[in-house]
Amino acid sequence: MPLQVIPAAPKRTKPLVHIAVLTRDRPEMLARLLRQIDEMRHTSICDSTLSVWNNGAEKVSGQTHGVGHNVGQHISINRMIQDASDARADYFLRIDDDCVFVTKNALAKLVRLARRHEEIYKRTCVLSPYVHGLRFPPQSMADMHIGKYNCQIVSILGGICRLMPMSHLRYFRFDERMPMGWSEASTYAKYCIQTYMPMLRCVNIEVDHGDPDTEAHAGAETQLAYEREMLKYTPYGL
Repeated sequence: MPLQVIPAAPKRTKPLVHIAVLTRDRPEMLARLLRQIDEMRHTSICDSTLSVWNNGAEKVSGQTHGVGHNVGQHISINRMIQDASDARADYFLRIDDDCVFVTKNALAKLVRLARRHEEIYKRTCVLSPYVHGLRFPPQSMADMHIGKYNCQIVSILGGICRLMPMSHLRYFRFDERMPMGWSEASTYAKYCIQTYMPMLRCVNIEVDHGDPDTEAHAGAETQLAYEREMLKYTPYGL
């Protein structure tokens, strides 16, 4: 019997970023974000694919994934990580629907910074822009400069906007038994610490938290605040 030759995947000239957006019941915010993503994807620095997981009951414009009800963060992100793995992506960019990009060409700049870090230090890193509007932003443990970029070493990065190398993420999955709206950032940060993966926040690349993380905002939307608190304790299926 002759040997069957299975051709390898063609070598890419540019890195591939899988952009994963998680949304629920905020179509205006999603539409604003998707407009910004569409602009950022027009770059010569990288290629990109896009998944939009809708945890709401009503289908929204731009949606690629969803089951018609809320399955929480872990199930949805795991499925989109698998999308990235199937596409043989180099990076996974998780973005929440309330992210507003302040810096132009943020995608290209994040990828350029990630690749430069790898060239200099011979290792990958996890990157986040600087997020304005957080009540409790992660504290910087040290500063470092990579070319013109000023980065801060932190112990955790939230899910508002986070670029992760697929070499680190490909075989990692979130525990789908955890509460639907809690522990995603801390779980991944723990994995980074265990695997000695640097977590960097770039001061020169900025985003706004478009859904203000303030007491006044929570008080103005009592039902929403209550629901968010419940999701911190309730696993999917309960």
